[in-house]
Amino acid sequence: MLTTQTAGAMRDKLKKAEKEIKRLSARAVDLEQIIRKLYEDHALGRITTEQFENFMLKYEAEKHQVETGLKSTCETLDGEQKQLDNAGHFTEVILSYTDLKELTASILNELIDRIEIGPKQVIDGIKTQSVRILYKQVGYVEMFTPEELFGEAMG
Repeated sequence: MLTTQTAGAMRDKLKKAEKEIKRLSARAVDLEQIIRKLYEDHALGRITTEQFENFMLKYEAEKHQVETGLKSTCETLDGEQKQLDNAGHFTEVILSYTDLKELTASILNELIDRIEIGPKQVIDGIKTQSVRILYKQVGYVEMFTPEELFGEAMG
């Protein structure tokens, strides 16, 4: 369900992603300085070619790993931010309908992306059919389990 707890968890994920981006960015800068210094040391004869090549392999591999992690974390951050923004917009739209007297087509069009109807099933002689409502901006929002909705008779 779309709650303040969910929004809080999303904000926590955003903070963690931002922290990780800062950490990876700082390490990328450090690696660039290390690699530059390695070139200088090799050019000035302070380290052997073999040492230079070994260090370069190690640092280039780490640099690639850091860049990949940075790209992935940035994508995660963008996705989480978009999800949080969508949830905020959805909440604003929902709050505008708190005193709803009549459900109209325009209201449904504004709130609902699509409705998925599952196959008919007969369980213990009871006909059931799942219905999933996918809302715009937030997708599927689990509100109730069948047990919560119909009591212990379903379980």
